[in-house]
Amino acid sequence: MALPGFPANRPRWMLAVYVLIAGLVVLGLTRLIDGPPSADTTANAATLDALHLGYGPKDYAAALDVVDAAVELGEQRVAQRPQDWINQESYARALMGRARLTASFDDLAAAGAALARGKGDAIGNSGPALTDAVFNISVHRSGPVPADLAIIDHSGIM
Repeated sequence: MALPGFPANRPRWMLAVYVLIAGLVVLGLTRLIDGPPSADTTANAATLDALHLGYGPKDYAAALDVVDAAVELGEQRVAQRPQDWINQESYARALMGRARLTASFDDLAAAGAALARGKGDAIGNSGPALTDAVFNISVHRSGPVPADLAIIDHSGIM
């Protein structure tokens, strides 16, 4: 079968070469018309480089800034509504994240206290059971873990 505008006696791979050449010509003309990249493009590239999209913070200082911001947000939420166990849980998770980064036992202790407050404020078998199980495993306290997992196993919503 012959392609319209392409001689039947030429190999098909030549069509691919022609298409590739045409694409490069269009790209070159576009670059020629648009000129060099603007300062806005360079600034956007610098912003994207600073964000390090998809791979987390670029260095320890940036990672510490991220977890410090999460801890500060958790503190604000707990200050606004200390009776909500979900706020205690998010604060504890932020503290546990910072403890993983800094190896701070104070952060782990504060996370444990926040989880205890959250479990105390929770109604029935609700509350921060999964986070509490993760915390207990993190501090090598395996005794309470089965009770936390039983709560999760019998919950209707996860």
